[in-house]
Amino acid sequence: MMMNSVRYNGRMTRQRGPDEIPAARAVGVIGLGVMGRPMALNLLRGLPAGSTVHVTARDPRSAAPVLAGGAQWHESARDVAAAADVVILMVPDLLDARAVLAGPAGLLAGVRRPTVLAISSTVSPDGVRVLAQEVREATDGLLSVVDAPVSGGEEGAVDGTLSVMVGGAPEDVERVLDIYQVVGTPVHLGPLGAGQVAKACNQIIVAAEVLALGEAAVIAERAGLDVLQMFDLLQRGYAGSRVLEVKKRRFAEHDHSPSGAARFMVKDLGFATDEARRSGTPTPQTDVLLRVFTDLTERGYGDQDTAVVQAYLETYERRGTGVRHLVVMGVSGSGKTTVGERLAGRLGVPFAEGDAFHTEGSRAKMAAGIPLTDADRWPWLASLRDWMSTNAARGTGSVVACSALRRPYRDILREADGQVVLVHLLAEPAVLSVRMDQRVDHYMPPSLLASQLGTLEPLEPDEPGLVIDVERDVDLVVATVLRRLEGAA
Repeated sequence: MMMNSVRYNGRMTRQRGPDEIPAARAVGVIGLGVMGRPMALNLLRGLPAGSTVHVTARDPRSAAPVLAGGAQWHESARDVAAAADVVILMVPDLLDARAVLAGPAGLLAGVRRPTVLAISSTVSPDGVRVLAQEVREATDGLLSVVDAPVSGGEEGAVDGTLSVMVGGAPEDVERVLDIYQVVGTPVHLGPLGAGQVAKACNQIIVAAEVLALGEAAVIAERAGLDVLQMFDLLQRGYAGSRVLEVKKRRFAEHDHSPSGAARFMVKDLGFATDEARRSGTPTPQTDVLLRVFTDLTERGYGDQDTAVVQAYLETYERRGTGVRHLVVMGVSGSGKTTVGERLAGRLGVPFAEGDAFHTEGSRAKMAAGIPLTDADRWPWLASLRDWMSTNAARGTGSVVACSALRRPYRDILREADGQVVLVHLLAEPAVLSVRMDQRVDHYMPPSLLASQLGTLEPLEPDEPGLVIDVERDVDLVVATVLRRLEGAA
């Protein structure tokens, strides 16, 4: 019998030779929803002769199509585990997975021989690693876990063309690859959790494309264009994508009927930002996407297909209209905190010292005289922006004092709901240096002043803001800001 091998991420994994007879498999599928049901049907059609597919569901009616196709019904997850050597779990999240595993009728209770649990749900990378350790210990090593989230949507599940992102130990992955080849294209990307990291990256891209298509559809339709005709044309150019191909008719016909629920993007993008924080990676775009999908879910659109971003945008009225935020910015020693506090008091709005939103790690860097990187600054600025938007949702403006010295940093703050006005406090370096030398209550050493001045980017003409000379009494500065704001109103 000839045997071949294929390398996955540097690991050798066995692959059948041309004269090897495929072995019959006993596969369990738990979670017969939009994705799980067509995957089970494809397994029934595509697994080697003699194979069996075992299913259970909270609602037996959801299993009717797969039972009609030849699947074997079981009353509990325990019974599925007892009958199968690989169990595919396609439930919404880890809480649901734990519910399937636990209890006298749970999957763990049915494990009697070496079994692989393949988690095809989109879950937290760290969460799946923790779960794997727990179930291995609970079953004395009999139950191993691989993560195998999928992409391709309902259409890919039906057509058997899913992309399957697999993570796990090579010996465990080897036992599931031929099964997943029936439903799509599986690739072993690395150790346990690698599949979920890849899926998080996938969701960033998909969410960005869907939101961009929604915006484009609304703009084009309001301009009198035929949306489907436009998308057909764009599909031929650089804007072409699998997402556009699948979603274009939904946008053209305003069809937002449930398929992949938009609310699931909230958890998926949350996993992406969690993983990014773990590696210190800035996520300016993903932060915006998470806010949009969180907001549309809160507004009641979450159970619809992700194409519902179109309806969300059509009915969207920017929260905080009429609300004004002041971002008082400047280098250390400019007096931005004092000016900001007094402005907030005069205007009767909340005040935030920007440095209070820094992580402990960033504070330690600044105290040691180490300049911050963009990876330090993006989460900090996003937190400030979200604080401003929270105030806007309550109908009030705010004042923030921070050193948003570069245009990209200011652009993040300007994404806050409401009108954002930048107040740039300027002074001669010699004056600033004296002020820094006189301060004893600040953790940032004067040595960072030169670094700040070196990165300072003046306000540009399209940035709504004021430039104020601070080489005078603070009360006069505050009065000047308020007078100029009134003149601009």
